[in-house]
Amino acid sequence: MKFYYSLAPALIGVSIAFVQPQNAFALSSAEVAKVAKAITVEIDNYDSSGTEATKRVNTFLKLSAKTGADVGVSTPKIPTATVPKANDFYIQAGDKYKKGDLQGAITDYNQAIKINPNYAQAYYNRGVVRSASGDLQGAITDYNQAIKINPNYANAYNNRGNARFDLRDLQGAIADYNQVIKINPNFAQAYYNRGIVRSASGDLQGAITDYNQAIKINPNYGDAYYNRGNARYNLADLQAALTDYNQAIKINPNLANAYYNRGATRSDLGDLQGALADLQKAANLYQKQGNKNSYQEVMELIQKLQQ
Repeated sequence: MKFYYSLAPALIGVSIAFVQPQNAFALSSAEVAKVAKAITVEIDNYDSSGTEATKRVNTFLKLSAKTGADVGVSTPKIPTATVPKANDFYIQAGDKYKKGDLQGAITDYNQAIKINPNYAQAYYNRGVVRSASGDLQGAITDYNQAIKINPNYANAYNNRGNARFDLRDLQGAIADYNQVIKINPNFAQAYYNRGIVRSASGDLQGAITDYNQAIKINPNYGDAYYNRGNARYNLADLQAALTDYNQAIKINPNLANAYYNRGATRSDLGDLQGALADLQKAANLYQKQGNKNSYQEVMELIQKLQQ
């Protein structure tokens, strides 16, 4: 007996990565691909100054003191008053964001932008925080401004595409991912995200083409294998879907959705025992990960298959 079930959905993953503060500079294609290898949304922590890039920037202020004659006693250190710089607020905002203080982060990014209206990274990061707080239109406005200041800001196009996708503006999202790829042809996440949008639009073959390219750039892109498996399943290419789920699980053994979907595929192929084993593994992972809804769903499917 065959039961109806839906595959665990293919979603645009959203994870945040902070980097150490650095002076502002234009990333090369190779550098962008390196720092973006496992993310689709990223917080930038770059200085707004125009000086040469350095590996790290100290975030504390050094106090200076005048020294007098050498009589064996040092002159007391006197703090000097300093005017907060845009980068001070920028760094504070990043710290607040990491602690979950979204409104505090936005307030500090506001101050950084007030001091330096051309601070593209501050607009970008404020967009990330606004998106995290559910203000997708506000996030898009910030990404627009970041792109206006820096027309080659690939991450800003990528994140704007994500926000547009969440607002169901699929064509707008695809246009943004196209621009990312034009700026950086090795941006694997842009192909991956465009594949998800194409799949949502019903263009499964186009989605597979994009997942192929993402995997070519990053052979360890487990989510791309997983989503390509979903597209192949929906095209009734069950063996190819099974192969993709196998690879996704090999790369990420904790990818519960891949076990769920492989179990569904095995059920369709008549492998009941293999299906039950995969579904039980998915249930265990969902429970461990605190995903109560998916756990309940997979347990109900197990019960149906066992009847």
